[in-house]
Amino acid sequence: MTATQQAASGSSLITALEATWAAIRRRNPDLPEVVFITGTGVRHAAAASVDARWGHFGAQRWVHGRPQPIATPAPEAGQDAKLQVAADRKPELFVAGECFAEGATHTLTTILHEAAHALAQVRGIKDTSRQGKYHNRRYLELAAELGLQWPTDTKIHPVNGFSDVQLTDDTREVYAETISDLDSAITLHLDTFRRLGLAGQGQPDPGAGGQDQGDGHTDGDGGSKTFNRSKLVCDCYPERSIRVSPRQAERGPILCGICHGEFHPEDDGHE
Repeated sequence: MTATQQAASGSSLITALEATWAAIRRRNPDLPEVVFITGTGVRHAAAASVDARWGHFGAQRWVHGRPQPIATPAPEAGQDAKLQVAADRKPELFVAGECFAEGATHTLTTILHEAAHALAQVRGIKDTSRQGKYHNRRYLELAAELGLQWPTDTKIHPVNGFSDVQLTDDTREVYAETISDLDSAITLHLDTFRRLGLAGQGQPDPGAGGQDQGDGHTDGDGGSKTFNRSKLVCDCYPERSIRVSPRQAERGPILCGICHGEFHPEDDGHE
């Protein structure tokens, strides 16, 4: 096996991710140790939260020590809280292989994004709703601690709250060496999202008709219709549905007058 073939291994990627996390923890000691895993993010690609396909934080999923001869019975639903504080468990941080195809900076942004969720778990803060897809202002505050900020163009993914936080210039400078080391380590990647047209810093590749403005029109002089309206459903049975533009959705929650619940994307996993 050549030196190049040895470098291009999944284990080298995990080592690089662990080194990146160590650098982040040195600046943010509240963060826990995590178990890094990687693989394809395709199963998350249809999620309402676009960032979900790039990475995911799972609290207390891994158990220290060798497995026991007799499997431990699955906990009751009411015991989830006990699992989350168990001393013998560690959380998981998943980074999609497609994330590496977008480069080291995008990968670092994804890891910092998930680090904000890790801080929320450690501090007992509810930072999301809708099965983890809507990122609230508490999440935004935690992300700011880690050097992320909400972009000035608030039309980006408005239905999902503040999920699309981005690196600040100061954070990019602080982690310049980490980004460089991570860039050197990325010798493998998955191109699934690029082949599906889902690549490009976490956003679908723009079409030839111009950038959508979120109100059903393009930004071209012709102002042609694009019908960019998302279907939202409530918790009624049978469910009621509406279609709204991203610009309208970002103005605030839309409530149902029957179930009094909030209309949410139909594929966000509500039961």
